[in-house]
Amino acid sequence: AKPDNAHYRNQLVNVYVARHDLAAAAEALRVALAIMPTERTLLRRMSDVAARRGEKAAAHEWAVQAVAAAPEDPASHAHLAWLHLSQDEFPAAEAAQRSALDLAPGDQGMLLRMSDIAARRGDMPAALSWVDRAVAARPDHPAGHLHRAWLHMSQSDLSASEAALTTALAAEPDEGKRRRRLSDLAARRGDTAQAVEHAGRITTLWPFDAGGYDYL
Repeated sequence: AKPDNAHYRNQLVNVYVARHDLAAAAEALRVALAIMPTERTLLRRMSDVAARRGEKAAAHEWAVQAVAAAPEDPASHAHLAWLHLSQDEFPAAEAAQRSALDLAPGDQGMLLRMSDIAARRGDMPAALSWVDRAVAARPDHPAGHLHRAWLHMSQSDLSASEAALTTALAAEPDEGKRRRRLSDLAARRGDTAQAVEHAGRITTLWPFDAGGYDYL
């Protein structure tokens, strides 16, 4: 064992979180932070564990400490934005995410989070504008197109959603994921036969994958 190694303790946190033992995860992080009190990744992990335990004030305080420890790190600002968004604190979430985006202006994930915040606060034109920028940043990556498909689907614009999904799926190497999403979209537009066809293809390709049968 390496009781004085902070990174070893962080690995223990992964184990405890996987076991849903959040009290043990928090204790391991406290020991690690006693060794490296300004390590931003540990501070963010402590914030995440506190949030999982329902300790909202503590989660926020740890996140603020992570930002203060390394204000140049966009990940800490993005984590703070996520905390605010989880509490429907949209102005604070947007402010923190803009700080993250200022530090990583071409990052697709940061742009998609801005789109998500706009969508959550009901500003669909802004959400679509942000997703346009995200797609432009990485047009060959499915994430932006998938997010656009989700936005259109949330507005019941199934034709626009299908167009975005088709583009996304062309870049998605996992045929199982492609078929699942196509099955879901077909079901939403009322095309049961097409939904079943895609689901049946999943079970043909992977007969021992129980998840595929959920679509039938």
